[in-house]
Amino acid sequence: MKKFKCILLVLLLFVTTITPVHAGSKYVYDNGNSFKYLCSSLEQLSENFYERYKINIVVVSVKNNQEDFNLGDYANQLYQENFGETDGIVFAINFSNGSDYGKYMNAFGNAGQYLNDTIDINMLIKGSDSVENIVYKIQSIVYQISLAINNVESSRNVVDMANILSLEQIDLLEQKIIKITNDYQMDVVILTTYLNNGKSMMDLADDYYDENDYGIDLAKNGLIIVLSLQSNEWYISTSGKAIDVFSDWGIEYLGKVMKPSFANKNFYQGFEDFISYIEKFSIQAETGKPYDRYNHGDLPNLDEDEVVSNDQGVSDQEIKDKEPLDSNKRILGSVGMGLIIGFIVSCIRLGKLKTKKAVKNANEYIKENSFKLTKSNDLYLYQKVTKKRRPSSEDDDISNSHKSSGSIKSSTHRSSGSSTHHSSSGRTHGGGGGKF
Repeated sequence: MKKFKCILLVLLLFVTTITPVHAGSKYVYDNGNSFKYLCSSLEQLSENFYERYKINIVVVSVKNNQEDFNLGDYANQLYQENFGETDGIVFAINFSNGSDYGKYMNAFGNAGQYLNDTIDINMLIKGSDSVENIVYKIQSIVYQISLAINNVESSRNVVDMANILSLEQIDLLEQKIIKITNDYQMDVVILTTYLNNGKSMMDLADDYYDENDYGIDLAKNGLIIVLSLQSNEWYISTSGKAIDVFSDWGIEYLGKVMKPSFANKNFYQGFEDFISYIEKFSIQAETGKPYDRYNHGDLPNLDEDEVVSNDQGVSDQEIKDKEPLDSNKRILGSVGMGLIIGFIVSCIRLGKLKTKKAVKNANEYIKENSFKLTKSNDLYLYQKVTKKRRPSSEDDDISNSHKSSGSIKSSTHRSSGSSTHHSSSGRTHGGGGGKF
């Protein structure tokens, strides 16, 4: 019994060590249990905003249909109890009456100076909005507030809703994009977000590009990259001639270029690499032979060389080559020590065995004339079946977009190696994405 208790205690300690501890939310009060899986993204948005501007962004949900309930009083009291009169803005939504949401927004301290007449929560949030729509629009309001704080206008081509880029970085990216647009007649858009508006990455990218009327000429030539910190994903949507410039393989290649920087939260470097490779791909496309799975040109082989940027400015392969051997030594040392201890314990236990003598022949354990065979037959116990999948002509036509977005849309496979689909507006897009 004592041994069982010891084992149970060890298991309990082990489980305790691997169970994650989640800290309580500081900025999101989902008292109506409406935001659910969106809470972490809202919390991340608020934390990032406070770190940059020292202004609290507090989001509250309730479900209260009592006639004497005042959403404004409730939200203000909650804010003051937790933050006093420090600079901040509170958003509150009452989900008690179906789609007839109660909405409230108020500023505290000096934050009020950044709320202009164009920022009206009652006008922006409609009764038909889903919860995903609502939190996405709250993010949009927060983005407008950040523009007011910085006293700048929204960039057309670099829309940093997640507030992960500095003003200087946005300006540098814009200059590079303008050059691409002028040289190759393609629009280039960068969108960062903490919230996906309830859409797949593919739909979010396609719709944002179409709804904001991006693209050059009637063909709407251009591409957009969306970086989501809600799902840690990126997605590139192409339009017009950009579909031919960036094949499925090309988009996958761009993902390999950007991934190390994104993973290290060096987002500017990732976007800078993205733009520089747009130029490389555009130059190659002008030769009439765009980069694709069978035409890599002089592009580095990332599967072997891993010559991609990271926040230290060295390649992944260089990092691997420079990894210390201490970890291997520690592993070998631990294994060796374990073997030594196991050997010692085994020797001690063997020494305690009270075996009278060594027995080499198993027949010595059999009582003479005790075994009588009454029946004998063979049983067929197992069979082995080998199956081979019949190849399909569609196997090679799987689009990256369908892998990453989870959406099912009509698609075709172009001779250039680009899979295409139709967005909600009916326009044709290529694209693909991945995680970081």
